[in-house]
Amino acid sequence: MDELTTEVVRNQMTAVMADMRRAPTFVMDLETAAEEAELAHELEYAKVLLTLDHPEKKMTVEEKKSHATLATSETRREAFIKRSAYNRAKTKTRLLESELNGLQSQLRSLDKEGA
Repeated sequence: MDELTTEVVRNQMTAVMADMRRAPTFVMDLETAAEEAELAHELEYAKVLLTLDHPEKKMTVEEKKSHATLATSETRREAFIKRSAYNRAKTKTRLLESELNGLQSQLRSLDKEGA
């Protein structure tokens, strides 16, 4: 393991900042994908709910909702996966910010020791 020097800390900070520069675009793309998937699911659910008709008996609203939920389970799953990816990216961004703050503190501490 490298000895903790100001150069090592600065190199780590550079790597973290590079990741942070990419994060806003990446997070925004994931958020857009999640919202589009959720909208697609809502539209598919509404379409199935409106077109659902059982020829043998009149279905109650609850029965129609249950059938629509089953019929759109795949789009709901896709939306969930995309929302989860977006949430993970937001969490990673917060962790990078925290890591950068910690590195800045280490750098200040090393600078004081060297002064």
